[in-house]
Amino acid sequence: MEKFKCLILASALFLLLTAPSCGETANEIGGESKTAAHENEPEEGDSPLERFGRIETGLPERNFDGYDFDIVSWYVGAWGGDGGNDGSDIWVEEEIGDALNDAVYRRNKKVEEDYNISINMIRMDIEGINSSVKNSISAGDNAYDLVYQRLANLNSFIQAGYLVNLYNVPYLDFDKPWWDKRSVDQQSLSGKAFIAASDLILTDKNAVSCVLFNKKSAQDYEFENLYEVVKRGEWTIGYWMEICKGTAKDLDGNGILNEKDFIPIDGERLTSLLLFNGAGSTFAQKDTEDLPYDSFKSPRNIDVCEKILDLMYDNSLYVNTYGETFSDNRSIFYIHMINDVIKLRSFETDFGVLPVPKFEKTQEEYYSNVSIHHSGLLSVPISAPDTERTGIVLEALSAESRFTVMPAYYDLALKNKYLRDDESEAMLDILFTSRIYDLGEFFGFGGLSWTWPTIIETKRSDVVSMHEKVEGKIQSDINKLIDKILDLD
Repeated sequence: MEKFKCLILASALFLLLTAPSCGETANEIGGESKTAAHENEPEEGDSPLERFGRIETGLPERNFDGYDFDIVSWYVGAWGGDGGNDGSDIWVEEEIGDALNDAVYRRNKKVEEDYNISINMIRMDIEGINSSVKNSISAGDNAYDLVYQRLANLNSFIQAGYLVNLYNVPYLDFDKPWWDKRSVDQQSLSGKAFIAASDLILTDKNAVSCVLFNKKSAQDYEFENLYEVVKRGEWTIGYWMEICKGTAKDLDGNGILNEKDFIPIDGERLTSLLLFNGAGSTFAQKDTEDLPYDSFKSPRNIDVCEKILDLMYDNSLYVNTYGETFSDNRSIFYIHMINDVIKLRSFETDFGVLPVPKFEKTQEEYYSNVSIHHSGLLSVPISAPDTERTGIVLEALSAESRFTVMPAYYDLALKNKYLRDDESEAMLDILFTSRIYDLGEFFGFGGLSWTWPTIIETKRSDVVSMHEKVEGKIQSDINKLIDKILDLD
């Protein structure tokens, strides 16, 4: 019972992030080209009923004769507890009087009744999923119909040829609002899509990057309305640095600014990555053949990196405490993920939510990194015995999630006031409709997506030479991936 209560608290916010965007390929990301307009975004003033009202799915009637539909769902055993994902976005045992839990239960029951199936979740550690899926494919035992694995661990599945091209799965319609079309478009390869995010899952929403701000401190320092700054498109790294100048305080009087003092911006190890993607910059983009290439060393990207280092190397502006100084009222801002809104629910001081800042005002839109470590996506293993059945059930579950589960999230988020002002809701819509799935980070070409964040720890600033040292490895990794992808159906 307590587990499900915690899930409700942890998931209530996510419904505000349910407006899917239209697709864009990876080479459309950034400040150098325009992005397509966002389809399916909620209109201003949409009510929960209007936003999540039922629409036709176009699915056929079927009777699958009591089939056991098996979904393997991830967690990270090394993290302890629920390991970042307790699987209850996929399956819950019973109704317990909590809106979120009961919505998941009702969703599953409706799809089970509509198609005469039994939905089963097998919760498994990420390493266990890797070996189990591999063994299932080798043995041909058809163990799983759907794989919900952590994003960081899905790249090996793709390269090994373990996953079905989702474009070949009947009845999946990525233009429908219960799919995040960017998750498909940005991660497709050579016109093949192996993984996707839908309203069936929650971890992809949990893992979206954002900036939290202490509203009292913002007032104390007489900042202008930051929500309006965002809406004007003027929320940039440079603007952020400027308003934070002169706010640091040496609380212990030792003449050295560090984590024991008041430092305006708090972050964590991957802050440089979140800011890099927030600028619309990526480690890889895709060409006209939908194949990846190394995009890091463009003049704009180097300028972006240097600006980020200017911020993070300034002890009077930035400190890495993973939210400790923010939760202790010794920072004005904290850059990390949406999940921190939940972690700070007992924080007495009011706070708001903002997108990660742009690099410059002319940047087409705000962008939000989706953590490959804290999010999972959906895939179909090649051993799935009937892709038509899988497509029907997956589409039905995703659609019913939007109709049934998402309104429950919305109601709980408003009722429990996780977001402490109405404006934060609009900010969260911006976050969700601007998500980036960076292929270069996902596949880790040349290890650059790990090298870039660790440059902060060494206090180096030679970004170009950092890239040059691994440039050959990046190209080699890309070439190997392309060879494997071109051989897949």
